[in-house]
Amino acid sequence: MNSAQFNIGGVMVDIKWKSNIEKYHHKFKVLRMAMDNWAKKNCNISTQSIEYRLYSKDCDKFNELKTLLTTLYSVSDPDIIMKRTHMKLMNEMFRRYN
Repeated sequence: MNSAQFNIGGVMVDIKWKSNIEKYHHKFKVLRMAMDNWAKKNCNISTQSIEYRLYSKDCDKFNELKTLLTTLYSVSDPDIIMKRTHMKLMNEMFRRYN
């Protein structure tokens, strides 16, 4: 069993997985926590600001990637590996919001 730790707003989050699909589901949860934490900290941002617009676009990208992962899992091998471009996008969003 593999594991990893993430620091989300000062809280350590441990994830453990057996297959790649579990790993990606857990990483999506951690990314969502980081994005939600950022949104709570920056709740006073104007809806016209660049940061707010970027957050809104990233929420849409997050939902698209989550749907993609669910679709791939339902039609493919459970140990499917997401494409490198998808993983890079997730990492960029994680760095932006954590």
